[in-house]
Amino acid sequence: MEFRVPYTSIEDIGTVFVYLNKKFKFSTKRICFWKGSIMQFTNPNPELRWLEMTPDLAIGEVKEFHKAGIVGLRLSIHDVTKNGPIDWNDYPQWAKKQSKRGG
Repeated sequence: MEFRVPYTSIEDIGTVFVYLNKKFKFSTKRICFWKGSIMQFTNPNPELRWLEMTPDLAIGEVKEFHKAGIVGLRLSIHDVTKNGPIDWNDYPQWAKKQSKRGG
């Protein structure tokens, strides 16, 4: 999925948060999270990365750190202002795969 944001450079973003949400009866709450620097995601051809989540103790749904979970993701941030446009299909991790059936 491509996500466009109104920042003028990567440094303006600063921090990336990844949340694990849980749906409750009348709401959805962020019960665990991971926080890191945006600069960790500048590789245009990233490998799968595993993030150890941290329980949100203010919510209190997950009380033990080892039960917060691990999330796998592949994320790449490209600074169009600094580096110009990018064609994600030039990178194997993002190139559209053709099925063996010819589709």
